[in-house]
Amino acid sequence: MGEANDIKTSRTLLSDIRESVPSPDVHRAIGAVTGWQGHRELAGADRLNNRWRKFKRTAPFWPC
Repeated sequence: MGEANDIKTSRTLLSDIRESVPSPDVHRAIGAVTGWQGHRELAGADRLNNRWRKFKRTAPFWPC
């Protein structure tokens, strides 16, 4: 979940940079970073879903 927070924070920062720096090279770099982050975000969501399903199948360790 730390990576998801990093992605959210950096999107805000990149948006601020995009608005203040009118350079096509900077915008291209921001696009590359944003694309990579989108990839990592989807991969993280898949891992989280897999781990959640595994957790739900786990029997409790305390008596009910």
